[in-house]
Amino acid sequence: MFKSLASFFVIVVLLVGCKSKTEECVAPAIDKNLVGTWKAVVIEDSEESGTGTLTFNADGTINDPGNLFLGSPVTKSTWKVIGGDVETTFATSGTSVSSVSFTFKVKENTCTKIVLDVFGLYTVELTK
Repeated sequence: MFKSLASFFVIVVLLVGCKSKTEECVAPAIDKNLVGTWKAVVIEDSEESGTGTLTFNADGTINDPGNLFLGSPVTKSTWKVIGGDVETTFATSGTSVSSVSFTFKVKENTCTKIVLDVFGLYTVELTK
């Protein structure tokens, strides 16, 4: 009787211990979640216009090796979060130094996907 009862408890413990423990990820605020390297898809006027990787560094700089944002090389790319939006600034140099800024609305912020958008005309989908 004792062996049967002990065997029963061992089986119950094993079954309970093997229960799937899937915890849902809660994305941190965009200023924390954006930091890191992401696979990026750029969509302009509902058409995919580029893919590659983007790295948003904790120091506020952006590594954009494929020139996804502007389509041409930049000398400095920065980002910051203001009021829940992501503001980006890109400086180019040639015959004269110029810069351009975009403010992206955060359309989606999950643990594995971020969607940034400017008026529905220019969207950047980031996935881990």
